[in-house]
Amino acid sequence: MALKREFVHFYQTDQKANEILNAMKEERHLKKHPDELFFPTLTHNPLLGAPGACNEIHVTNHSDPRKIFVARYVTWYREGCKSPRVRRAVCIIGINNLPYITSRVEFFANKFHDDFEPIAYDCTEYYIMKKKHSNCSSIISLSSLNPTKISVIQNFVLLIHKTNNFCQANQFCSNYGKINNQISNVIGQNYKLAIKHFFNYSFWIKINQMNILQIKYSNSTNFWINEYSKLILMNELESNLRSYGNHNEQFQYHGKYNTFYNHFDGKLQTTLSNRIDEINIICEIEDYTNHNDFIQLRLFQKCLNVSSEELFSPHKNFDGCYIQNIKSSLQYCAYSCAKDEYCTRFYYNNLTKDCIVTQYIVSLIPTYHENRGNGWDCYSLNVNN
Repeated sequence: MALKREFVHFYQTDQKANEILNAMKEERHLKKHPDELFFPTLTHNPLLGAPGACNEIHVTNHSDPRKIFVARYVTWYREGCKSPRVRRAVCIIGINNLPYITSRVEFFANKFHDDFEPIAYDCTEYYIMKKKHSNCSSIISLSSLNPTKISVIQNFVLLIHKTNNFCQANQFCSNYGKINNQISNVIGQNYKLAIKHFFNYSFWIKINQMNILQIKYSNSTNFWINEYSKLILMNELESNLRSYGNHNEQFQYHGKYNTFYNHFDGKLQTTLSNRIDEINIICEIEDYTNHNDFIQLRLFQKCLNVSSEELFSPHKNFDGCYIQNIKSSLQYCAYSCAKDEYCTRFYYNNLTKDCIVTQYIVSLIPTYHENRGNGWDCYSLNVNN
């Protein structure tokens, strides 16, 4: 039985409906089926005014999908059972019904018995679960693989999507580029121009405390603005992973890790990789489109003057975007980074064969990693190439 929400409220609260129900209860000693009498009475009596009532008789026609009784799939014995068991003139569903189940549109199937070919019920349940999972996956896939542009200015694309996750923002941009046969990234070195065009939007920027000196001719080259708008002087970043923080404090990595443009204050501010509030995504389109040429030109250099302890993220708030796997050699780990156009740095452990590829932005070994011992080497993309 399939009922509208308004109909359920009606039969629970309407005075006439309650009087009919009470009258039927008084005859409960008789061989009647109250549920099969009560609801059809409300549904087919136009004088009662039940919401969604069927005031006309519509004959079920299996050849016309618009006239199928969609509430229940049932085969009566006189229609020819596909199984040998019948109960109350209804054919019990068994394995011979399975080829037909997948083509049905009804909400419910009537009926199964747990002592008759139970595998038929298991298969039907599995089919419904798989269908639902496939539908959910399709919705997620369409949402992530088909980002919609809202505005395009020069080589910048403002997407209609917002997100509170830095890695997801990068994924949206990369997917947008692949769909349009382009290389697309979250706005980075051209962020000043993006601010000029989209000054009314707050948006993610692909710079952080480890690569900010690569941004030339910028007021942010020497200073970092944390979320409390304190100006913090930074020295010697990418080459040796020195600590960056307020000189009056002893803590490393003062402030947060990733950057966004706050249009309310008109400033760059630091933020967590997973924010509470969502902000906009602006992508910059690279002039070249050949991914293979791009990957082949990549050269890596070993991180210099770095101890193993300095390679680990001090807190989960500083973890970047990464992929972890096991590679048999340093060369294979380097190859996995080289073939990924979004890889900026990789880490390889010669003892455990762990390979960590960081994506979109330079970041440290994530805090969750259990192996914090020796054997780690660090290689970054050569910024001079």
